[in-house]
Order: sequence, then C-alpha cells, then structure tokens
Amino acid sequence: MSTQSAVKEVVYYKAETAQLFAPIIALAQNSANDIPAAIIDKQNAARALFTTYGVPYPKLERWKYSNFYPVLKKMDLAPAALTDIWRGDLSLVKPIKDMLAELWVQALLTKEAPKSDDVRDDNAFWYLNDIQNVQGWVIDIPAGANVSEKLLLETVNKDNTYNAERIIIRVGRNARLVLDEQHNHQTNDHRYFKNWVTQIVLDDNAELVHTRMQNDSLKAAYVQNTSVTLGRDARYYGLTINKGAQIFRNQYAVMFEGEGAHASIRSSANVGHDQHIDLTTCVYHNVKSCTSDQIVRNVLHDKATGVFQGKVYVEKGADYTDGSQSSKALLLSPFASMHAKPELEIYADEVKCAHGATCGALDEKALFYARSRGIAYEDARAMLVTAFLEEVKDGLPLIEDSE
Repeated sequence: MSTQSAVKEVVYYKAETAQLFAPIIALAQNSANDIPAAIIDKQNAARALFTTYGVPYPKLERWKYSNFYPVLKKMDLAPAALTDIWRGDLSLVKPIKDMLAELWVQALLTKEAPKSDDVRDDNAFWYLNDIQNVQGWVIDIPAGANVSEKLLLETVNKDNTYNAERIIIRVGRNARLVLDEQHNHQTNDHRYFKNWVTQIVLDDNAELVHTRMQNDSLKAAYVQNTSVTLGRDARYYGLTINKGAQIFRNQYAVMFEGEGAHASIRSSANVGHDQHIDLTTCVYHNVKSCTSDQIVRNVLHDKATGVFQGKVYVEKGADYTDGSQSSKALLLSPFASMHAKPELEIYADEVKCAHGATCGALDEKALFYARSRGIAYEDARAMLVTAFLEEVKDGLPLIEDSE
C-alpha cells in the first residue's frame, strides 16, 4: 500500500462505528454451513474489511453528503429473516443457497466490489453485505427466453431488523426480462436497516427492464448497491421511484464490456420531512459505441435533502461513446436542499458526453396559466409536480405506473 493511500485511510474512516454490527457479524459467522471454501474466504475477508473501516464517514469524498451513522446508532438491530414475496414465473427464482454449486454464482459472490478510487472504505456497506452474501435470490434467464410476465418482488421489513440481501440476475443471450421491486413498510415509525447488493450480468443482446418503488418507513435506512455488466448490444433500463426512508443511498456501478450496449439509470423522488435521498453512480464506458443516460428528478419538501453524484468514465479507445446526465430538482420549501455533482472523466477523442444540473421553484407562469383555466391552486401545483416527475419515464420500454 502506498504512503498516500495509507494517509487517506487513516483520515477517512472510523473503525469503531463497525461495533454497531458486532452482534450481527458474530451470528453470521456462526451460521456458516455447507458453503464453498472460496465463498467462506470471501466472507472472512469482507468481515476484516468492514471491521477495519466501519460505517462510511462523511469526510470521504463520495459520502460527504450522506451520513448514515446518526440514524443507525438509534437502532437496536437483529437479523431479519427472508420474508420476500415473489409473483410471476417462480421457476425463475431460486434461493442463493440452492445455487452455490453453480460456478458462475460462486464467481459473482467472490467478485471484488466495484472501485471508484483507491479508498477501499468507499464500499464498506458492500463488504458488510458480503459477510452474509448467501442470503438472497438468483434469477437466471436462459438464452433466447422472452419472459412475457414480469417478475414482481414484494418486501416488507419489521421494526429493529437488519436485512442484508443479495440478488443475482443473469439474462442470457437474446433474452429479455422485466423485474419490478416493491419496497414497502408496515408503519412509518419502524426503524430498520436494509443493506442490499444486486449483481446483474446481461449477455449479448440481452435486455432487462428493472423498476424499484422505494416506499420504506420514514425511520428506515436503506443502502442499495447495484452492479451491472453489459455484453455486446445489451440493454439495461433502471428506474427508481422514491417516496420513503429517512435516508436512502442508491449506488450504481455500470460496466460496458461489449460494443453497442445501452444503459439508462432513472430516479425520481417526492419526499419531505427530514428525508435524505442519494443517487450515486459510476458508468464505465470501457469499449466503443456504447450509450448511457442518467436522468434525475427530485421534488423536495420541508427539510428534505437530495443528492446526485453521477460519473461517466470513458476509457481510452472507447470512441463513439454517448453519455449524458441530467439532474433537476424542485425545492418547495426554503429549508429543502439539493446537492448535484455530475462528473465526466474522458480519455477518448471521438465522444459525445454532456451533463447538466438545475434546481429551483415551480414555474410561476405555468402555475398561473393552470389557475387561469379554473384549476384550484393545490390541484394545479400537484399537476405540475406530477408532470415534472414523469419525465424520468420518457423513452423507457414497458414502464407501468407504480403509484
């Protein structure tokens, strides 16, 4: 390890915060049974990393706006059992523990977390999930399959629980899948922490339409890490609609490994109270002729906070890349705030990349126009907010209204 990296690690982490999860880590270690040696080694390495780094600290650049520790320390967490409900063709969904003999599943479970820089604690919550990475589900769509009925995942958490799930998805060559996740709550005063990792592999010309409705408790914390790898001409469409959670970080790492592929990451939020919604992305254009877009629309009331940290990385030789980012926010309270940090890192010549970020109040002219047509003030306001949020669905295939 270089001297520079060592200095970064000393400054930017607080190992003692890992003690919040000491009982859960101990239980996970004692429950290992019939797990391949390579996965056990991975779990042990992840345990050492997380206990070294602890909960990500705001002095780390990519976590400066999102501090989970004050929320997590108020919770008395116990491990949550898998209570997910699946609808659709259930033959496509299998528990990870039933798939551990599959070498491709083992390869994903032992794969390193995506790195955005040299600071390893950037992925501390991924390491925490790695400790229990055999708890979750595998979806494997064979080559050429076109699943006509969408898969629906419904999940609800109980009070004072820690839920660490791993979702593994492989869509075969020329295959297609629509997956809809519904994250709900029992009551708005339940405190719980969800720490999910989703690993997605799309083979050549595969397509995944992936939606999430995030409506967790207003006392809940939720970290979602999603890794997407795309083959030649593959297509990924991801949409997250946020209403719930006290603090939520939706973190994407998208890797283009085949030419002609496309990835679309969309996120909307309509939140208030003291809610905090964070979308952080890294899109790696490693090969030529791929396209990506990131579209974020946030409506923030009361003391709510929004964050968008979007990065497009274009590798040397990845010519004819087209990558765009757009973040817009409506601040409907003087106490609401938005942090937008779009980034471009380009090492190729023939590219088309752009980013933009704006925030402000409702368009008074549009509001006046609606009211002059006899529409009540609150109704006109709601219409404009709805139209603003619906922009994230433009151009997405088969996106149904999840309201």
